[in-house]
Formats: sequence, structure tokens, C-alpha cells
Amino acid sequence: MAATGTDVLIGRDGQPAVTASSVLMVMGLALQGGEEVLLSADDPSAEQTLEELVALLGTDLDAS
Repeated sequence: MAATGTDVLIGRDGQPAVTASSVLMVMGLALQGGEEVLLSADDPSAEQTLEELVALLGTDLDAS
């Protein structure tokens, strides 16, 4: 991610992952709410970044 300097990939199981720092690439995945995704990063210190992304993706941003 650009803010952390960590290159994160997002994708579906069995399909090529895309860089999570590109909104257009992520939108191109055409993910649906509730769909499972895979996150990965090559940087061993990226664990915190991945945990934060998991928490964000698990949040219902439409809930009031």
C-alpha cells in the first residue's frame, strides 16, 4: 500500500492477484460483498498492514 510502502496483492483463489494500490485494478476484480479474497505481501514486516486490511475489508461500510 502506498501509505505504508508495502506492496500488497489482492485477488480470488485460482486467479491472478492485482496490486491493491491501484483502485482501477481492484475495481476490475468486480468483487461482490461477502466474497472471499486473498491478500498477500512479500515483505515479512507487512503482517500489521495485512491485519489492518483484513479488518477494513470485514467492516460493513454501508451500515449506519
